[in-house]
Amino acid sequence: MHIEYISAVRTHYNIYAFLIALCTIPVLADCGRRDAMAMKRLDLLAVDGTDSFPADYHPGVEAWMRFCGRQGADVDSFWNGYARSKAVEVFSPDVKERIEAEIPEIEEEIGAVKARMAQLYPEVRFPAEVYALVSPYSQSIMVADSVMLIALNHYLGGEYEGYEGMPAEQRALKNAANIPADVAEALIRAAYPFGGDEWSPLCAKMLYEGAVAVALKRVAHASGALAAGVSDENFEILEDNEENIWRSLVEGGELFSTSPRVADELLKPYPSRKYPARAGRYIGWRMAESAIKKGVSPAALLSADFYLSDNALAKTGYSPLK
Repeated sequence: MHIEYISAVRTHYNIYAFLIALCTIPVLADCGRRDAMAMKRLDLLAVDGTDSFPADYHPGVEAWMRFCGRQGADVDSFWNGYARSKAVEVFSPDVKERIEAEIPEIEEEIGAVKARMAQLYPEVRFPAEVYALVSPYSQSIMVADSVMLIALNHYLGGEYEGYEGMPAEQRALKNAANIPADVAEALIRAAYPFGGDEWSPLCAKMLYEGAVAVALKRVAHASGALAAGVSDENFEILEDNEENIWRSLVEGGELFSTSPRVADELLKPYPSRKYPARAGRYIGWRMAESAIKKGVSPAALLSADFYLSDNALAKTGYSPLK
């Protein structure tokens, strides 16, 4: 009896020790709860109708002033104008009704992105403070030095009536669950901006987009569709037509085209007359995945020395043709 008891205790201790060890491995740190990245809510503060704001909100308000082109203006006057703006009046109630309940989970996911970013892409500077607001502008994520602004009114759901004028492919991505991935993409692009110009070959632009998609998979645990920047439905279309898209690019002489118009058709978030939405980004992602299998590191994929090199395509070893 005593022997059986000791054996059972040892068994439970060994299992406990194994689980503790597992949770301390950095790569598997997701088995524990990550520290949430709390968003300071400028939108709620504006709705409260206060004529001033707490001192610790000052960096966020100043960053918003810069994005609005009002740097140097009187801060209190700017704030009062924003609090009474049409954007706050129209969007704030919809934010509260449609996505307020998701905010705690989003904050946890942003915290997870921050932790993975520090581990996998240490060159990326994660903002010290994150603010949420509603905005009349088209940018959903705005980064300025140590401050990030998230426009919550860009994530009210694909069926939101305020998005009716947008292409269906864009509306499908207007969900609050996509905020952490969008945060990751904004920071990756800020730390690793495209090293070419508008006349760079399409292949280089596709490889860069593919490298960004790989980063999203790693730091935001994005789905294939979200990494490619499309809805699940459109991702299936891309998967089913990968070979046809590649063949068209090669045979049509577009793969190394330096035309900005061609690049726009392949990379934009809605279909062109010839290609599905984000076809260029999807193929770029598949090229990047192939390059990783050939030994190219995910960080190296984001280097202009790689994607702008004359033999970048050869280094990926990519070819979907059967």
